[in-house]
Amino acid sequence: MAKHIEFRHGGRLHFFTLATSKRTPILLDNIDAVLAAWKEVEAETGMELICWVILQDHFHAVIDTNFNTMRKLSHAFKLASAKLFHVERVAKRKTLWESSGWDQTLTSAEDLERHIDFVHYNPVKHGVAASPWEYSHSSFREFVKHGYYFKDWTIDSERRRLLQELDDTDV
Repeated sequence: MAKHIEFRHGGRLHFFTLATSKRTPILLDNIDAVLAAWKEVEAETGMELICWVILQDHFHAVIDTNFNTMRKLSHAFKLASAKLFHVERVAKRKTLWESSGWDQTLTSAEDLERHIDFVHYNPVKHGVAASPWEYSHSSFREFVKHGYYFKDWTIDSERRRLLQELDDTDV
């Protein structure tokens, strides 16, 4: 990363992953609904998406929970998104999301930066973009705008090794 991002103590920052039920590839066709659902949850709870990436069948985010539990935030997001997606019409099923997501409390500034890199590099890892800049369904461009990354950000071999260690958490 080009700049240091402030780490907030108190166990409020989480890395969160959620996949669609049976990995149904519907998220990019409904990206406005995904983002609107998060905005609704932010307004209700005070939580904040620090960074995010949305792929066809899953998303990753780093979230400032604002002292909410991840269980509460996940539940609120699933309810809001199901309503916005009109689940039975869009997903052709009653369940839009996998029953459980994956979350991890971030414990240090280095942990935070590594997870933000992981989120932004994910489209490259999945082969849907040659670079994070080329992928528009993430917060990467906002990070570039604010000087946290360079537009042509690449990962050196040591950083890539650290991100590969996180791959076990990627659904």
